[in-house]
Parts: sequence; C-alpha cells; structure tokens
Amino acid sequence: MKYIVDQDNNLYQIKTINILQIIDCLQTALTTNDPEQHYRSIYNALSLSDEIVQLEMRNQTPTKLEKEFTDETT
Repeated sequence: MKYIVDQDNNLYQIKTINILQIIDCLQTALTTNDPEQHYRSIYNALSLSDEIVQLEMRNQTPTKLEKEFTDETT
C-alpha cells in the first residue's frame, strides 16, 4: 500500500490493485523487438498506473493531516 498527500494536505491510501496488468505491459516493453510497441507498452503501463491512483483517490474520503509535509530534508 502506498500513501499520497495532495496539495490540500489530504492523505490517501493507494492499494496495489491491477498490478498484474501493469507488469504485463512492462514485460511486453522489455521483450518486444518493435520500438513502437516498446514505447506504447511503457505508455500504457504509466497510463494505467495513473488511472488506478486517480480512481482510488476519488473513491475514498481522505484523512486530513494536521501537520503539513514538505519535500525539504533537514
């Protein structure tokens, strides 16, 4: 499971559903000799990953975080 924090400081849980479809796209990209199929498979894997994340974010009520997280490392 992965967690995503959006710009409004809401926390979402992203489950690893449909991972087999993504793996299949990536395997096709690695095993094909056709450059066009290679790029199409990578694009499909990325698109499917984004679609899964967006769907899960829409289907849940996020947890509002009290403290804001930043990308800064100290």
